[in-house]
Amino acid sequence: MSPLAACDRGLVLRARADQVATLYRHGHLTTVSMGLGAAIFCAVLWDVAPHAGLATWAGEYLNETVAGLQLGTSLLRRRDPPEFRRP
Repeated sequence: MSPLAACDRGLVLRARADQVATLYRHGHLTTVSMGLGAAIFCAVLWDVAPHAGLATWAGEYLNETVAGLQLGTSLLRRRDPPEFRRP
């Protein structure tokens, strides 16, 4: 049995929401590091992989990254009070 089963369900849900918010709050750092990794990946494989395949992969990666950033930004805007938001 999970130790969380003994806790108040609302408290567990709030803790999970805080964890997700923390992840999205630092999402820009993850995005930059993953973008750098993707660029290195493409550079290393440029001479051995089909360019169309690399371009497709990079495009899909960029699409997923933008969607994730939009989701994270939306979550933080709904969650944080206006007085704590950056302009």
